[in-house]
Amino acid sequence: MPAGQRCPQPPTPCPTTSVRTASGRCTPTTPGSTPTLVPRSPVPGELLLDHPILSAGDTLIATGAGCGSGAPVVITSDDNKIIGQTTADSRGRFSTVVQFATYRAGHRTITASCGAVLRSGVDMVLTSSSGGTSNTFVLLLFFLLAGSLVVRRQIGDGSRSPMARKHERRERRRG
Repeated sequence: MPAGQRCPQPPTPCPTTSVRTASGRCTPTTPGSTPTLVPRSPVPGELLLDHPILSAGDTLIATGAGCGSGAPVVITSDDNKIIGQTTADSRGRFSTVVQFATYRAGHRTITASCGAVLRSGVDMVLTSSSGGTSNTFVLLLFFLLAGSLVVRRQIGDGSRSPMARKHERRERRRG
């Protein structure tokens, strides 16, 4: 994100007894059942995206209505790059997968042109892990090596009796 702007917040998780629909709402499910999600159909002149927030690697599906029957549909991003193409059905509806050539965090406007011009937007977010696993591994390795050196030194010193060590010190002072 540019300096001074806040990253978009992901939606709050749904309760465990519900699922999030394409419209972004939490819908209750009954225990033991497999939910069947039926996204709402777009009204003429509307472009719907199945995800309001997109992470790298996610698939985005654009669905629209209000095109001419059998009209070619060209979907572009806000940088005028084609990210999808399809043909409207006999009722002027379409649905297709959208593929971005580059992933850029922030809000992206998507336009579907099919005689009519339909617009929608998606927020692209970057997700990352803390990287703690590799740091933890390095620290663990360091302490294991340091510990082995200490143990080795103690074992090395412990192989001689206390009398032998005392005799060595006397010899060093005399010599």
